[in-house]
Amino acid sequence: MREKLQQVEDLRSQFSGTFARFGTKNGFKGPLKTILLRDVKDKEGQVVTDHLWFNFTKGFARMNLQEGDTVYFNGRVKEYIKGYY
Repeated sequence: MREKLQQVEDLRSQFSGTFARFGTKNGFKGPLKTILLRDVKDKEGQVVTDHLWFNFTKGFARMNLQEGDTVYFNGRVKEYIKGYY
């Protein structure tokens, strides 16, 4: 389903997603907190991917997220390599 994201690679755009849960990933100094957004949509409301993981930043911390909350954000689509490097 990420083919739709490839179509807008390197372009800054507005997206929204539904908060599902918190998670963790391995970092250089130990585990890092993450959040999972499901059904990520573009500004036209079209689903561009079924899920995306994000680092749990101060911005997300201020939101007091609850399961089912809709999160709106601006971002630029970039290719990445899965895993810790």
